[in-house]
Amino acid sequence: MNGTMAEANKIRSDATYHPVINTLYLTGNATDAVDREFLAIVANAPLITALPYDPVGFVPYTNPAYVTTQETGKYLVTSNRNMLTALFAQLASETLRLSQ
Repeated sequence: MNGTMAEANKIRSDATYHPVINTLYLTGNATDAVDREFLAIVANAPLITALPYDPVGFVPYTNPAYVTTQETGKYLVTSNRNMLTALFAQLASETLRLSQ
């Protein structure tokens, strides 16, 4: 995970192309062992948001590794595999740009 986060930081540091990294997390269940901050850090999302199995009162908090000088990507989370198509479409609509 440390290597992935370091490479994401290196990629986002490109001052010529200003790359954006988007992440999509399909959670398992309440015993999911994935670090809740990992994909948000890779995407450089400003907030760590609630996971689908978090209590209703969960309060999003600041991403401890957020870099204000780098592009901010989307960090999308779902526990419903049927939502994946809609989430990928959301990312595609923001990512794809037609040029002449």
